[in-house]
Amino acid sequence: MNPNSVRVLHAVTDSISTMLMRGQLAYLKSHGFDPALLSSPGKDLDETGSREGYPVFGIAMKREIAAIADLRSFFWIWRLLRRIKPVVCNASTPKAGFLVGLAAWITRVPCRIYTLRGLRLETATGMRRIILTITERLACFSAHRVICVSGSLRERAVNLGLVSREKTIVLGAGSSNGVNVRRFQPTPEKLAVAAALRENLGIRPEQPVIGFAGRFTRDKGIPELVAAFHSIRTQLPDTVL
Repeated sequence: MNPNSVRVLHAVTDSISTMLMRGQLAYLKSHGFDPALLSSPGKDLDETGSREGYPVFGIAMKREIAAIADLRSFFWIWRLLRRIKPVVCNASTPKAGFLVGLAAWITRVPCRIYTLRGLRLETATGMRRIILTITERLACFSAHRVICVSGSLRERAVNLGLVSREKTIVLGAGSSNGVNVRRFQPTPEKLAVAAALRENLGIRPEQPVIGFAGRFTRDKGIPELVAAFHSIRTQLPDTVL
């Protein structure tokens, strides 16, 4: 890393989550910063660093609660931060927010940010919910600023006592990484693909369609999605999901 520019470390738990920051670190690099990316090892991590031209660091982090593995991950993260000495550390996703945030606090990284993209604790119960609540509070405590990706998420985090309102911020109207609207322009090619897909799925051209993109887990709101779909079907019976 360049010792003469501001070193910025972004961190997420899983390498697939690097897509949540697509273009961000390349933008920082083009504006004179010296960015790097940390996540669990994986092809997404390597491809992102190679494509956007900055160093990447792979340290295994478990998504779920795993005390021994988490201690091991924390040790290697702490060593990394002591070695590269970032000026800014921006951690997101629950486990990276906790482990990287706490390591950044201990090593006294000058500017510490936690990007809050969601709350896994909301669908948890019992001891698991207690542990997730504690880790979220520690992640927020370790940061100088907590960036919430929506106004509603900010309100929920504050109401749950995870963070003070004064410490939080929502960028613009709220977003995880912005939206490239050009991707969704209805070009003739895209309209043709959509028409072919409707035909293959047996969906008539005039039928309303609800689309879902995400993992099939309760954390992603699948029960609420199904309930909403049934409610909509009472008024628009031709709707498909």
